[in-house]
Amino acid sequence: MEIKGIDVSAWQGKIDWKTVADYGMGFAILRITEAGNVVDSQFENNLAGCNKYNIPVGVYKYSYAMTIAEIQREARKAVSTLNGRRIQFPVFLDLEHNNQRSLGSESIHKMADAFREIVEAAGYKFAIYCNVDWYENVICSHLKKYDFWIARYPANDDGWLQERLRPDFGVGWQYSSKAKIPGISGTVDRNVFYKDYSEETEKKEETTVNKLQEHTKLGDYYANNGGTKPYLEKKSNAYLDDFTKN
Repeated sequence: MEIKGIDVSAWQGKIDWKTVADYGMGFAILRITEAGNVVDSQFENNLAGCNKYNIPVGVYKYSYAMTIAEIQREARKAVSTLNGRRIQFPVFLDLEHNNQRSLGSESIHKMADAFREIVEAAGYKFAIYCNVDWYENVICSHLKKYDFWIARYPANDDGWLQERLRPDFGVGWQYSSKAKIPGISGTVDRNVFYKDYSEETEKKEETTVNKLQEHTKLGDYYANNGGTKPYLEKKSNAYLDDFTKN
């Protein structure tokens, strides 16, 4: 299974998402905040456009943090910007800042975990973006249990997937930074994912709904002493104790 999509930021300017959707787009990963930990100036437009035209969405945060406290602030900003809104793909922590490399693998591990804890506590999926060099030489084995989106494209990048460069690790591959897509002026990053996060999200939501319905039916059953009519208030304290126990 392969799903093709793009990742975008304010560098792409105002995007015509209808044209992008008509062209065919399996997903879009949006930059959520930029340098200075401020919201990407096109994030809200991009999120609204993707939602309007049913393009599955993820977000990424290019991290400039050099301490755990700084990366926690980055995570909190991303989470507060999402503000509980539903996305299908993960919140990707983008690890490629050269200054971070000097911190060493163990410090990067601790920082990534600090970011992950905040993202997951807010109900979002967590994953990591990096290039092949970072994955092989900087990322420690402890982090490799998480999903990775890997960047790798040739010096003569022409926007097309070059099979010889496909990494044999990761759930996603950023294979070009110079692709051309109708609806986007200039060039854009092109990606392929081997994992359908949208399908996972739908299954999770369906399971949650089913469980809620089961609880509702169980409550009606006990409230009516085995009857079937909905019951909206307790009959007695004795009944309430019994229902709580059950």
